[in-house]
Amino acid sequence: MQTHTLQTWIARRLLVRQRLARVCTSYVLFLMVVTTKHTLEEAARFSGLHKSLFSKMLQSHAKVAISTLENLSKKQAKHLAKPLHALKGLPWKIAILMESTLQHRASLHPENAKKFNHGQGFVIGHQWTNIVLIINEMLIPLAPIPYYSKRYCRDHHLTYHTEHELVLDYLGNLHLEDYIGSYDPREVIVLADSGYDDKKIENAVAKKHWNFIIALGKTRSVKSETLYLTTPKSRAWCHIATFFRHHRRLKWQTIRVMTNGAKRKRVEFRIRHTMGYLRYVGKVQLVCSEPRKRPDGRRKYLACNDVKATARQIVLGYRLRWSVELFHKNVKQHLGFEEVATSGFDSVITHVHWVYCAYILLHLPPPGVPPEIKSLGEKKRKLQAYLAHKEKRNCSTRFEQRADRRKGLLDGLICGQALAFAGIDNRAHRRKQVASPVGPKAIGDLPKDCTHANGLLAGVVGGWDRSVFQEQEEIVLDRGVAFLQALALRGLRLEGQAPRQPASEVTSILRERGLGQPVTAFVHGKGPQE
Repeated sequence: MQTHTLQTWIARRLLVRQRLARVCTSYVLFLMVVTTKHTLEEAARFSGLHKSLFSKMLQSHAKVAISTLENLSKKQAKHLAKPLHALKGLPWKIAILMESTLQHRASLHPENAKKFNHGQGFVIGHQWTNIVLIINEMLIPLAPIPYYSKRYCRDHHLTYHTEHELVLDYLGNLHLEDYIGSYDPREVIVLADSGYDDKKIENAVAKKHWNFIIALGKTRSVKSETLYLTTPKSRAWCHIATFFRHHRRLKWQTIRVMTNGAKRKRVEFRIRHTMGYLRYVGKVQLVCSEPRKRPDGRRKYLACNDVKATARQIVLGYRLRWSVELFHKNVKQHLGFEEVATSGFDSVITHVHWVYCAYILLHLPPPGVPPEIKSLGEKKRKLQAYLAHKEKRNCSTRFEQRADRRKGLLDGLICGQALAFAGIDNRAHRRKQVASPVGPKAIGDLPKDCTHANGLLAGVVGGWDRSVFQEQEEIVLDRGVAFLQALALRGLRLEGQAPRQPASEVTSILRERGLGQPVTAFVHGKGPQE
């Protein structure tokens, strides 16, 4: 598979030091292209590198993956923020989404694996808190926040922090100027569900002069404007659910919004809203929202500190939070977020950051992927088609001698000089055409049932410096064609070069699916086929 062009394109954007460039770019390209198994064995088979190279890279170079993701997200954000437009139907231009996801593991044996309460049962794995940016309808993942269990912190002499403390520290060190340049903080909106309904987080957002829309828990204390002005600050607080049950004078209003899926549907919500005070935070807009047709058990209580926003804008803004859920689905379904089989948590950290790098690179987009395609699965299919097309157009690929694969096929080729097949250009010698007994028919035109494989010689072009630098791996393996024997290659040279030994005819064995057949070929294609 022709991957040199894509690897060069990836390497220019990752900017990894040369010693790690090849293994890192190969791993990211593997995540971008392969759709089935995302294991180290498949990565080694895809790239031709040994499995141990990827294992050592994941285990020892987590800092490289973290810094690469930070640089890549900053470059992408700066590029998108040049023409900064308002979010669709909203008064804000930049959205910051917070949401956690679980990375499933088979057991508790890996480092930092923990049992989490999830839905109606428990899930074993790792927890990641993702902070993502949405700029001009494009989602950009920032460096995720790993959650460390108490046992892991005790074993590695770390200070234990809760998830809210980690998020609070992350927001305090988040400088949007590094991502989008100068901006108006009133144009930033922070979106989170009720899991981040914490007074410290809400005050940290307000301290940066950002706006927030956060879902409140049913027991969060609020107070109306009238009671806030007429009662002591420590009294007359009530739960948000009780507050809206006591204020039945607030009428229900119906709003209609359109879904963002392929099938555009209209969804109706009924809402009640008023101005109030959130305990330990300050003045906010309080919104009670529920679907009009299925209201049972799906009621949401929202708080927004932007007092100029309308109730419809608050509901639309909170619905934008669903983008991070789709992001979690994409990285798990298409990029192998959960397919990591390492025991050390450092390897898991490296893998997750490379997955996010692959997500950003797929949305740049890479060569061969039209920019109008939005689906991540469709992007990967287009990338696979692009690589297949490049392979069909250029049948020869760079081949390196490896000890773990095809060692028997390389025996004796180093001492040989030249042989090619089926009209392949010899790029190492000024693109001179090397003839073969089968004539000018291209390999890609041959049927896969091997009906024209009788005269096909496995394409190997050897240089005068005794290096093997071209071969067609996929087609040779698909048709079961073996390389020429070592003795048949001695003394051969390319067109325009004198042979080292006076040999003009070679005899080789062509094997089709295990069946052998003798073939005689001449250096310049002159001679009958036996």
